[in-house]
Amino acid sequence: MAEAILGKKVLKEFISKRSWNTQKLLDDQKVFQKWANALNGKWASTKETELTSPFYNQVLIDILGYEEGPSQKYTIAYENSTKSSAQKPDVILGDFSEGRHSQPDALIEFESPYTPLDAHNVGVEQAFSYQSQYIKSVRWIIASNFRETRIYDSTREHVEVFKIEELAKNVSEIKRFIFFLSKQSIVKSLDKQGKTLENAVANNVADQKEISDKFYEDYLQTRNKLLENIKNNNGRF
Repeated sequence: MAEAILGKKVLKEFISKRSWNTQKLLDDQKVFQKWANALNGKWASTKETELTSPFYNQVLIDILGYEEGPSQKYTIAYENSTKSSAQKPDVILGDFSEGRHSQPDALIEFESPYTPLDAHNVGVEQAFSYQSQYIKSVRWIIASNFRETRIYDSTREHVEVFKIEELAKNVSEIKRFIFFLSKQSIVKSLDKQGKTLENAVANNVADQKEISDKFYEDYLQTRNKLLENIKNNNGRF
C-alpha cells in the first residue's frame, strides 16, 4: 500500500512557507463547490473529454497557476504524443518552450467521474503506462476522475489523495492541494527559494532519517540499561 508523499511535520512546515491570499482561497473554494455540486448532478455521467477543458482552465490554470502557450515559455500543454507510442497522457506539466516539451515534470490522465481510478487499464494504471515512454521517468504521475485526484511519485510507492467534496468544504485542504499540485511545486526549474515538492521530499527523507536514528539511539540505550540490570542482579552473567 502506498504511503503519503510527505509526513505531517514537513508538510505543515512547507505550507507555512507559502504566502496565502485569503480572498483567493475563498474564490478557489467557490470553484470547487461548483464542481462538487455539478459532479453530484448534471456532470455525474459526463465523459472526461467534456470535463477536461473546464478543469484545465478553472483549476490547472486559474487555481494552480500554470501558464499555457503559445508564449515562448509555458508550463502546461495538451500532449500530442509520447516519443515511442501513439498513446498520450491528457496533459503534461513542466518548463516548456516554443513547442518543445519532450520531458515533462508531471503528466495527468483524466477519467470520467463514474470511472474508478483503480480500474484495470485506466486511471492510475494508464497514467503510469506513459511514464517509461519519455527519455527519463516522469517524476510526478497524476490521475483524476474529477471527483478524486491523486498524485504519485515515480515509484508509485507514495501518493497524496484529494476529494472534490473536501476541497469544497475545507480551505486547509485547498492549501494542501495547491502545495502538491501547483506550478511552484511541480516545475522544479522555476524554483528560486527551495519551495518545490522535490525540496519538501528531500526534507522529509532527512526528517525520517532523524526519527529513525533517534529511535535506534533510544533502543540501544534501553538495551544497554536492561543488560546492565541483568548483570547487576545476576553475578554469574
